[in-house]
Amino acid sequence: AAFGSESWQCLFGEFRIRYLKLPFFITASQYDSFQLGTNLGHGPPYSPEESSLVEGLRGRVRASLQSLPQPDASAFSLACYQHCITEQDTLWTLTVTDGFGLRISLLDALSASDFPENFGPKVVDGCSGFQCGCPERGPGDTPARGRRRR
Repeated sequence: AAFGSESWQCLFGEFRIRYLKLPFFITASQYDSFQLGTNLGHGPPYSPEESSLVEGLRGRVRASLQSLPQPDASAFSLACYQHCITEQDTLWTLTVTDGFGLRISLLDALSASDFPENFGPKVVDGCSGFQCGCPERGPGDTPARGRRRR
């Protein structure tokens, strides 16, 4: 067993993802509404202490995605308070500021000339402020600054 006495880790993607042997494409909300609602018992607004936990979760999501094994992995992640982006009508239209969206990211991944050796890009929103990567971002949030890496 890869996790030894901490077998609970096999339930969480950030721990088990390194054991995947095939190329994959992952989407992840940096402010996952289901996860935050479950952990905190409610949605926004958050107290200063809760905001610290919220930003901690976002940091872990971003770090996990940015450290995915290259070139075997491709990722798309918006800094949005949402869950299951693949089940929403906005799936194909949401983009990070530099214009790259899930549609382009997925097409890049699947059409790479050296697929599967170089599966595709990682697009991870790098803006600052809660919900900063969404069209309906709140007042005072800075514009999204997307990041595209090959």
